[in-house]
Amino acid sequence: MAALLGARLIASIREHFANAKVNMWTDSKIVLHWIKNNPRRWKTFVQNRVAEIQEKTPPEVWNHCPGCENPADKITRGLSIKNLVNDQVWWHGPPWLIQQDTSYDDNDPDPLSIASEERIITLAASAESVEPVLDIQKFSNLHKLLRATAYVLRFVTNLRSQEKTVGHLSTDELSSAMDYWIKLSQFQCFSNEINCIKCNKCIDKSSKLYGLNPKIDEKGLLRVNSRLVKFSLDVDEVNPIILPNDYFSRLIVLNSHERVLHSGVNETLIQTRAKFWILRARRFIKSILYGCRFCKKINAYPGTEISAPLPPDRVKNRNPLRFIVNIGITWKFIVEGAPWWGGFWERLVRSVKTCLKRILGKSSLTYEEFYTVLVEIEAVINSRPITYLYSNVNEPDPLSPSHFLTGSKLTVLPSPNTVPKSSKCDLIKRWKHRLLLLDHFWKRFYKEYLLELRSAMFSKIPKNSGQFKINDVVPIREDNVKRCNWKLRKIKTLFPGRDGKIRSCEIQVANGTLRRPIERLYNLEVQD
Repeated sequence: MAALLGARLIASIREHFANAKVNMWTDSKIVLHWIKNNPRRWKTFVQNRVAEIQEKTPPEVWNHCPGCENPADKITRGLSIKNLVNDQVWWHGPPWLIQQDTSYDDNDPDPLSIASEERIITLAASAESVEPVLDIQKFSNLHKLLRATAYVLRFVTNLRSQEKTVGHLSTDELSSAMDYWIKLSQFQCFSNEINCIKCNKCIDKSSKLYGLNPKIDEKGLLRVNSRLVKFSLDVDEVNPIILPNDYFSRLIVLNSHERVLHSGVNETLIQTRAKFWILRARRFIKSILYGCRFCKKINAYPGTEISAPLPPDRVKNRNPLRFIVNIGITWKFIVEGAPWWGGFWERLVRSVKTCLKRILGKSSLTYEEFYTVLVEIEAVINSRPITYLYSNVNEPDPLSPSHFLTGSKLTVLPSPNTVPKSSKCDLIKRWKHRLLLLDHFWKRFYKEYLLELRSAMFSKIPKNSGQFKINDVVPIREDNVKRCNWKLRKIKTLFPGRDGKIRSCEIQVANGTLRRPIERLYNLEVQD
């Protein structure tokens, strides 16, 4: 502050004495060196004041005066009037001040005697940002990536060289492209480890590469330092290249997966380990193979869903003829290509055909004869047991569909000794008895048949339930066609059932749409 005050006073005096020669003095070596250096070296407070001093006075006019010869210090230390009157330094200044300039130039501090400056330097280390020559995310194949990179590197080389390279890519150019992506991948993930190895320092124990004892080869690639150096193997097998779990490693795994003909994780891992050491490779390969579209198409399972709830007409006591009279018939067909949806009546059709084959053989019947045979077969089919058949004679007979139609089996002949009475009381009594029998049959039907259906769904728990979405591309299973030749189609519409479950879809084809059950569709989308 004293030097700044002196500089301001000199600036005010020089307004009236412009040509006067000026010499400035300070007893602080620190202030003197502040003034004679660049102000930007100092902190803000010192920087602003040194800049103002240098603006008002040249740094060359500033000199050093020892503190014992500084007249200003005498007032600050205290001095009596008697001593002040006789003090020559106070009245005339130091003796060398009135001498020639060359006599007091030595008062400046010797640069060699100045203690070396100790400065605390803060370094902000930042990783160098290397922009790749291509956007690797736009490539899904390693060979295409290497070829595109090789052409880019050739173009750059041709710009810098007089000799131009043309024609097909050479093996060396493809190898250089591979080395380029390996170095870039390693630099982006292992820059600290690479710097430690280059400086002959130990890698931090928290590093992912600590247990691999890595080294850098003559190409600058980071490799595993194996103990098999004396073994007669290729250098890539002895010291595989280290790679992280990034997109470039993903392309390498997919390439290895294709080379082993889309085999499993172990085969792909062995093929990859022949040259590369990917961190946590097995888990990384599993995640990649899970999304392989070709493997999905070959190994995918069809869609499944639990059976739909039974409609009310099949579990409640209703008169179907009365319903048809009042409401009419609305035909609802099952989905095309899903005959198992109507399995319960398809099985009955098969039973009828089996009976016809066994009864008719090669016979030729008239219409009335054939109709009679069908009625007899109908009676047999409707007399089939639908509940448990007991071996004890005292247990009730098993229920059959005919019990709900006539009250007894249709195949049982009536008793010859039973002559039905035609009186009114007898008919009413017989009608009430049949109602009791029918009610008894329904109770047994609920307890012995319907309640047993509850456990039927537990054996068919769906594995791929609710996996299809609109616009999903799925292969459609075709009979007598190899799986690899199944056509891919897009789902246009989903049809939920009464319970909200999806069991059929509308598929977009070239000339229209088709309805297909989900059991014929194979999902290729990777689920989260």
